[in-house]
Amino acid sequence: ESKELATLQTRTVEALNETGIKAVVQAFQISEPQNTDKVHFVGKIPYSYIFPRVKAVVHHGGCTTNGIGIWAGCPTLIIPLALDQWYYGRTVHELGIGPEPLYIRKRLCTKEQIKAALKDLISGKYETQAEELSRQIKRENGIEEAIQAIEGYVGG
Repeated sequence: ESKELATLQTRTVEALNETGIKAVVQAFQISEPQNTDKVHFVGKIPYSYIFPRVKAVVHHGGCTTNGIGIWAGCPTLIIPLALDQWYYGRTVHELGIGPEPLYIRKRLCTKEQIKAALKDLISGKYETQAEELSRQIKRENGIEEAIQAIEGYVGG
């Protein structure tokens, strides 16, 4: 699996370099990442810090990463690897905040597929919906709503 992840990350970086898109890449799978004027590699970085500062995010579709991206109002491209990530990939697209996910079930997505998805992601057509969904989430009082739901269920 780590060989597939390394190949996927390498293809993504190649796609970024060929499109000229500026990116911050969390490079866990690249042995000796080389920063360029367009692609900067980082290790661990808090998503709640970086996501509000970027135009869009590309990730595996984990629920925490996805939640922080939506909270930050980022158009999102998901390349799901396992479990519920396929669900989140479809949901992001259905919500209108990102392109269709790139699936890698039988074989890895190609560099050309990644390039096309990246261009679509930053085209501007997902920004308004991503920002609106972020505003909706930030208006919610999740703790209060959870308490009310639990009390309503248990008869409190």
